[in-house]
Amino acid sequence: MKKMVLYGLLWWVLIFVEVSIIGFTPGLATVGENGFSLLPKGIAIHFILLVIISALLGKLYFRKTIVESQNAIVPAATIVFIGFLLDALITVPFFVKSYSVYFTKWTLWVGVGIFLIVFYCIGKFQKKT
Repeated sequence: MKKMVLYGLLWWVLIFVEVSIIGFTPGLATVGENGFSLLPKGIAIHFILLVIISALLGKLYFRKTIVESQNAIVPAATIVFIGFLLDALITVPFFVKSYSVYFTKWTLWVGVGIFLIVFYCIGKFQKKT
């Protein structure tokens, strides 16, 4: 469990930094009352980087762990839960200011889906060393 929590924290930090860099890059986002919103180019870059980050975290997490296929989703879901918890405690209150705005963004849910699928597939199909 401790490993899953640490990976959840790492995932949140990596995504926070990645989205912040994209958000402050001219032409990739707009700044508004509820923080910044990624433009289509910024969203595409975010999703590409999210696949890479998710795959790297999956490879690190599962490199010495043998996982039954039905259990590969447990660490992924725990990591997402930790990310949501940190978003609720840090991201929304300090940067977005609106829980309803943040947690109803389609990009958040597509990103969670991408992470779950990539992380699960790495766990299920990675050869153990």
